[in-house]
Amino acid sequence: MAWRCSWSHRTIRTWCRLPTRGVSRTRFCLRFGISADRLVVLYVGRVAHEKNIDFIIDSLAHAVVIEPRLLLLVAGEGPAQASLRSRVEQLHLSGHVQFIGYLHRRDELPDCYAAADLFVFSSRTETQGLVLLEAMAAGLPVYAISHLGTRSIVDPRRGAVVAPETVREFGVGMASLVGNQDERVRLSAEARIFALQWSAPARARQLAQIYRSVVRQHRHA
Repeated sequence: MAWRCSWSHRTIRTWCRLPTRGVSRTRFCLRFGISADRLVVLYVGRVAHEKNIDFIIDSLAHAVVIEPRLLLLVAGEGPAQASLRSRVEQLHLSGHVQFIGYLHRRDELPDCYAAADLFVFSSRTETQGLVLLEAMAAGLPVYAISHLGTRSIVDPRRGAVVAPETVREFGVGMASLVGNQDERVRLSAEARIFALQWSAPARARQLAQIYRSVVRQHRHA
């Protein structure tokens, strides 16, 4: 589209539809120097203290004892980044955590989801948790604490696993799940189907049904 716009003032009369480049785990891993044998767990979102990312890092210290191939990617920016980097150093986890910064939603983030094996989330303050659905729509299994807005996404256990709320148990469960390829494949298929129920058309139909129900109640009042 950028190429098309740059030529819009020319005298070209016929346009073709250009395909996007598609998603690629290999391309992403090459860009960030991630070896093919790593098991990648991913956090996407604002790197802020209320997101409870330090909990994931602390749990990783337990997880890597069980699964040394684990690599946590933190995609995003925010005020907690400096303290989180310090925490990683304190726990000697530099070889297991990579801060990759902000990723463009259209051109870079899809590759990031494709490169991951598991999406992890420990925030207890979410109002809706849309990033979980975004990961699930990309076929990425979710391992998350069930709190507030994430509860309605995680509790059905369709493409998602409810994570324990203590550091050690969270880490042990994360290592066990990411190392179980058969289970991840099953969850991935479930995640895509479940995410469709939260699509804009599906939610619009539900909203329309609510309006119809209210109208019927009003007429019979």
